[in-house]
Amino acid sequence: MNLLSNQEQYLKVVTYLGEKNQKHGYEWNTSLLKPMPGDLFINKKIGTSGNINLLDGESNNVRGVTNFDKNTLNEGRIFVMDGVSFAYSFEDPTTHVASVNYGTSNLPAELRFANLVVKQNNEVLVKLPINSIVNSYENGVKYKDLGAFALVLPKHAIEVDIEFPSGVGVKPPADKELFVSVFFRGFETYQKR
Repeated sequence: MNLLSNQEQYLKVVTYLGEKNQKHGYEWNTSLLKPMPGDLFINKKIGTSGNINLLDGESNNVRGVTNFDKNTLNEGRIFVMDGVSFAYSFEDPTTHVASVNYGTSNLPAELRFANLVVKQNNEVLVKLPINSIVNSYENGVKYKDLGAFALVLPKHAIEVDIEFPSGVGVKPPADKELFVSVFFRGFETYQKR
């Protein structure tokens, strides 16, 4: 039994952070950074056409709503993303986002062909059609593997948008609104003691 096999992703993340620190001079004390498996998430009631910003800078790490710090990550909170997940639901407009039963069945075409875009510092970190994300789910795993790491820096504004196809919009059932849930899988850093 190879004891390192359980730590392979951890070791890759530590190496990746060290290389980024050296290349860009972030001045991280990598010996004090402890990457831990984690998820960033956003649950939100949204519009049904155009470009929709999921991080408006208002929700500040509210349990069940988002674990972003407004539209950033706090100092020392570095996130290395390696997967993304998407789900939706049509609900009564007064429903709290944390009580929605999000899913992926019967995904409307307008949402299926919308793009999920993550940007930071004018750099696109992720840009995927929602269809590509949802179609990658298999064997109970509800994440699309990005195939590469995407670095989310602390104290820099993060944009997470849904870009609907031009000229089309989702038509919710009568008296319902569109709710979405986006999760980003990866490793988040914590300070070692």
